[in-house]
Amino acid sequence: MSRKVGKQLIWLSLLFLTANLATAAGNTENAPSAKPQVPARPAPHEDFIDEGVLESDSGLEGGLEIQGLMTDQTVTKFGHEFFDAFTHAWRPIEGVSYDIKVSELFDPIRGSLIRVTLNDSPMWESYVTPRFEDIRTAAAAVAKDIRQLLKNTYLQSDEGGLY
Repeated sequence: MSRKVGKQLIWLSLLFLTANLATAAGNTENAPSAKPQVPARPAPHEDFIDEGVLESDSGLEGGLEIQGLMTDQTVTKFGHEFFDAFTHAWRPIEGVSYDIKVSELFDPIRGSLIRVTLNDSPMWESYVTPRFEDIRTAAAAVAKDIRQLLKNTYLQSDEGGLY
């Protein structure tokens, strides 16, 4: 055994011994493996179970539903720029449930094919140029058009909701 390895083993032994002595004496401040004390959990609300999940949605008006979900499935810098510009230009409509997905297929020759779907129906699809100003302009126009379509569909429906 080399001298360097021997010294390392001595230091590790001393560290281990010190930690065990500190733990045995009740002094856990110097013990490296001492776990911090976790404060006691407050009593959960009667409608919730321990993990914070609702047992029932009886106390919630209208149940649990996510309205206005937007997902980014882009892969390139230009796709992410489109999604950022789209979400920046988007103005949600109160009370309307929708799912908007922005996805991208990258082609090294043609560029990025951006697709925007509304509730799994294709709304817009186009190749975008790598100019950021063109991407921002296209994203703002698409956001405006889809919002107008949602608004018109929502106002024309008899039930006051989409689909």
